[in-house]
Amino acid sequence: MTTILLTGIPRVGKTELVNGTVDDTRDFLEEDVNAMSLGNIVAKEVKKLWGTEPAGLPYLDLTNQEPLREFAVAEAGYQLLRSKKLHSIIDTPMTMYLSGETPNIIFSHDNMARIHEASNELDAIVTVIDGPDGLANRLAGTPYPIDKNFLLDWTFLDVSALKAVSPTGVRRLIVPRWHSEQTMTKLLMDPTAPAGYFAFPIRSLLPVLQDNRKRKIKKDTEKELIRKAIAAYEINEFREKFQEYSIIISPILMADAHEDTQKEITATEHRDRQWFIGSSDFTLAFFPDAKYGSGGVLDELKQARSTGKKIILIHPDEKNYKKGAFGVRAHIYAKNENDFFEKVHESRHSRYDDKPEAYLRRFLMEGQNLPRYAMLRDAVVAVDFVNDEDKHLLIKQAKKPFK
Repeated sequence: MTTILLTGIPRVGKTELVNGTVDDTRDFLEEDVNAMSLGNIVAKEVKKLWGTEPAGLPYLDLTNQEPLREFAVAEAGYQLLRSKKLHSIIDTPMTMYLSGETPNIIFSHDNMARIHEASNELDAIVTVIDGPDGLANRLAGTPYPIDKNFLLDWTFLDVSALKAVSPTGVRRLIVPRWHSEQTMTKLLMDPTAPAGYFAFPIRSLLPVLQDNRKRKIKKDTEKELIRKAIAAYEINEFREKFQEYSIIISPILMADAHEDTQKEITATEHRDRQWFIGSSDFTLAFFPDAKYGSGGVLDELKQARSTGKKIILIHPDEKNYKKGAFGVRAHIYAKNENDFFEKVHESRHSRYDDKPEAYLRRFLMEGQNLPRYAMLRDAVVAVDFVNDEDKHLLIKQAKKPFK
């Protein structure tokens, strides 16, 4: 069975995500999930030891936090051993703000090693993040700071702390807070399900356009608003349909259009290019209307390609794409949504498995299924065996050319 470690700073939405995933898995897949929260285990122990209510947990100092965290990890490990026939999700923060100027790392390398061993090796580690505005709203009234710059730094520390203690070879994904129940459910059913970063022109579809030269607001005409609304609708429809084929990591869920400071803009670029693209298997850019472009999206495609990730471009302007006007060559190009899905379903290997994830996985791999004749000379003999699935099994070159 599948075991997922879910991380994120307090109030980011881990509990809601776990509850939604458990409900979806039970309702749609008729399978139960063993959900554990290390924070809840600590809260019960603190209540038993000192009568402290959960609201008092943030006030515990580090000398008390550490043994309590050790106890929670041991209890979670015991529960994992007792429920090997169930899928499991373990929910924990990597860091907490206890006092001073910076948050404290509370989940150690030893803690991770014990969870990893008890689960007979974790299948995936998922970090859920949110923008500083949403975090500040949910942290209001708690002992935690709500300054947006502090929250950006805290999120960065939490992701970095996890990277430092993650077991080698375990899949890591960083996902937005909203609508990630599908991500968790897909991972529980198939920990190797392909994950794609979904890029599209966000700012150019906003209802008003900023003219930076004149510093004035230019309002859209009614016709323009309708055209933008249609493009936005097509993006949402495509996203819902593509969710069947892949885990989708989507930046719009982070309210990208509302950065206020240079630090937020820089953090957004780092998040998209290093975290989202970095943890995805491929990047897909969708432009439903050629009028609404995005230099930022094209830069993200270049970033993905530079790190060896597959890139998919769906854009109606095929003529300019072939001329190289976009400055990036996609591994897979399609003119529109229908063209893309037709290509996926025409995959020469798709007949062997009718699951959407399998269609996409083989479609992405097809470009790699090529004979590899190395160091061709003037005359050469090569042997190429192909199996029933058209996979090249053996490629061999004679040591010396025949005369």
